[in-house]
Amino acid sequence: MGWGQIEKSSERLLAVHIQLTDLLSSQRWSRCQIWGATLSTHEWRPRTGPTLAFDVDPDPIGHPVTLVTRDSAWCDRIGDALTREGIGFTREQDRPERFQIDSAAARKSTTPASLANAASQIILSTRDALTRALRTELFWADTSTGIRIPFSVKPERKANTSIIFLFTSIRSKPHWVDFDGAQGDALSTNRGRIVFLHDEFATNFTYHLALEGDSRLLAATARFIEAYVAEEGYAWDQVILAGMSKGASSALAVSARIPQCVLILVSPQLAVGAYLTENRPNILRTIAGTDAPGASSAVDSIFWDSFAAVPARHGITRCTILTSQNDPHCTEGLKQLAEALDIGDKLEIHVDTGENTGSHIDTVHFHASAFAALLSASTSLAPLKLINGF
Repeated sequence: MGWGQIEKSSERLLAVHIQLTDLLSSQRWSRCQIWGATLSTHEWRPRTGPTLAFDVDPDPIGHPVTLVTRDSAWCDRIGDALTREGIGFTREQDRPERFQIDSAAARKSTTPASLANAASQIILSTRDALTRALRTELFWADTSTGIRIPFSVKPERKANTSIIFLFTSIRSKPHWVDFDGAQGDALSTNRGRIVFLHDEFATNFTYHLALEGDSRLLAATARFIEAYVAEEGYAWDQVILAGMSKGASSALAVSARIPQCVLILVSPQLAVGAYLTENRPNILRTIAGTDAPGASSAVDSIFWDSFAAVPARHGITRCTILTSQNDPHCTEGLKQLAEALDIGDKLEIHVDTGENTGSHIDTVHFHASAFAALLSASTSLAPLKLINGF
C-alpha cells in the first residue's frame, strides 16, 4: 500500500483508505495511495484497455466512487462498457474521463467503515464488469452469406501449436463469454491459442445453429473455422472444439462440418428443441423463427442433420463428454450421438452420479473446473490419453 500525500489528509480519509485497501487486497493494483490529500485511489490496467483508477471521496457532494480513465481516447468506450453491464453513472461535463458510479448505499454511508465497505463492493463489481466488457472483438465476414462472425482471441504461449475454438454457454448478458474470455484468469495459463466465439447475432442466443429458421449461420461458422485455421497456419490434428451446455451443442454441430477436430464438452444439450421449449422459449423463437408446435422438432433437425449432411467419414477424432445422470436433455441422446459419430472408444463419456449434479446447471457448474483442466491438458500433452468414464 502506498500512502501518497498524507500530511494534510483528514483522519476520516486515512481511515477510509486503510480499510478500503484491506477490503480490496484480493485484487492486484498497480497503485494504491492517497491522491492530493483528498482521495483514496486504487489503480489498475485491464488486459484490454487503458490504465483505470477508482477514486473514493470520503466527503462527497455526489456519489463517492469515481472511475477515471488515464487515456481520454477511451472515454466513450468506457461509457459504452458500463452501459452494457447495466452500471449507472454520471459523467462530469468538464472532465469526461471521470465517471461517478451511482450508488445509493455509498451515498448514505456515514462512518469510514460503512463507506469503505460500500465503496469496495462498487469497485469490485465494476472492475469485474469492465473485465468482461472491455475486449478486442474481431469479425470475420462470410462472403457466401454476408454473416459476420464475432470472436476474440487469447494468444498462445511458448509457441504452442494447438488451437481451441470455444463456444460460450448461455449467460445473463449476450456479450458475456465463459471464463471472461481472453481477459479472464481461468484460462490465461493455457498454452494453446483460444478463439472465443461470441453468440451475438440477435437479442437472444442462436447456438450458432440458425437465425429465424435460416441455418446458413451454422455453415458460416464452420467456414470461419476453416478459414481461420488455414490463414493462421494450424494443422487440423491440433484443432479442438469445446464448450459447455449451449456451447457444447454448438461445438458438436459445427464439428461435423470441418475437416478434423477433437471435442471437449460439458453437458451438451442433445435435445436442443425440448430443452429450449421447457427452459428458454424466447431462444427457441429466435432460432426457429416461430413458437409453433413444430418449432422444437425443427431445431432438433437442424442440429442432428449437421451429422447426416456430411460425408460418411467426418473428421472428429476424439470426443470427451462430462455430464450427469440428472441431465436428461444430454444423457437421453448419448446413444444417438454415439451412432452419429461412429468413433468407437474414441468417444469418452463420464456420467456423474453425485449429489452435486442435481440438475443441468448444477452439472455445468460442477464440471467447469475439470473442463478448464482438460483444455489445458489437451494443449500441453500429446497424445492425451483419458480414462473412459463408462
